[in-house]
Amino acid sequence: MTRDGAHLDVVDEAIHVLSKGDPDRQSRELLSLLYGISGLTFHDQTDKDWLDRRFAMLEDLLEDSWTFRRLRERAEEKGIAIGKQIGEQKGIAIGEQKGIAIGEQKGIAIGEQKGEQIGEQRGMLKPLRYFVKRRFPMLLPLVEEFSQKTFTEDVLNTALFQIAQAQTEAEARHHLLAALHSNS
Repeated sequence: MTRDGAHLDVVDEAIHVLSKGDPDRQSRELLSLLYGISGLTFHDQTDKDWLDRRFAMLEDLLEDSWTFRRLRERAEEKGIAIGKQIGEQKGIAIGEQKGIAIGEQKGIAIGEQKGEQIGEQRGMLKPLRYFVKRRFPMLLPLVEEFSQKTFTEDVLNTALFQIAQAQTEAEARHHLLAALHSNS
C-alpha cells in the first residue's frame, strides 16, 4: 500500500488473504491495522465509502481484535469527554439563565418591599407635615428632610406625637432634629 499500492483492489486482496477460512488472532489484528492504514491512505470520499462498506462486512472479525477494541474504547472515552464538556457548558448556560431569573425575582421583591416602605413613609409624613404647617410653619423645611431618608414607623409616629405635644417652636425643632438624626 505504500509503494504504488494505494489502490482499492490491493486492499481487497489483502482483506481476502487475511480473512480466508477461520482467521486467527494475528490475522484479525492485521485486518484491524489494514483498516487504519487504509483510512490514512485513501482521501477520496468514494474510496472512503468503499472502505466503510468493505470493512463493515468484517466488523465481527474486527470486534475480536484488541487493537480495534482499544481504538473504540478511546473513541468512546473521547466522546464521553466531549459530551461532558458540552453538557457542562449547556448546564452553565441553563444555570446562568435560572440564576438571572431568580435574581430578577428577588430584585423585584426587594424593589416592591422598598416601594411599599417609601409609600408608607410618605403616607405617614402627611400628618407630620400637617401638624408642623399648622403649629410651626417655619419648621416645614426640616420636615421635608424626612423625605430624603428612610425611617421606621416607630420613629415617625414618635416625631408626630412629640410635635403634637410640643409647646414651643424650639421644642418642636429639637424633636424633629432628634428624629432626623435617629437613623444616622
